[in-house]
Amino acid sequence: MKDHKFWKTCIGGGCLAGSIFILFIIINGMVKGEQHDTQTIIEETLPTDTVFVPTAEDHAALDTMLTQVQDIEIDIDTLHVRIDRIEDKIDALIEEQSDEYRMWITQEGDTIWD
Repeated sequence: MKDHKFWKTCIGGGCLAGSIFILFIIINGMVKGEQHDTQTIIEETLPTDTVFVPTAEDHAALDTMLTQVQDIEIDIDTLHVRIDRIEDKIDALIEEQSDEYRMWITQEGDTIWD
């Protein structure tokens, strides 16, 4: 029974200490806290001479690259289809050459009944 009372006391003390700590942080933020405008902070940290501002030529170059990338994606899809067809043809040729095909389909191979 004493173990349970000690356990409850420890839990209560931990909750009390945590509450005091959180209250301290909140009060400290209210007393010492200064409100900063995030836009002002960003403007102060970014150097104005190195910020890239795209021009109309830059937009045109990016559009050209986008078109090229889309054309390449279409070509890759076409290649995948062609590769699949080639694989199917190779698989069909392998099946035709196999002993099982000759045994059961054309009856020219050795069977277990011979």
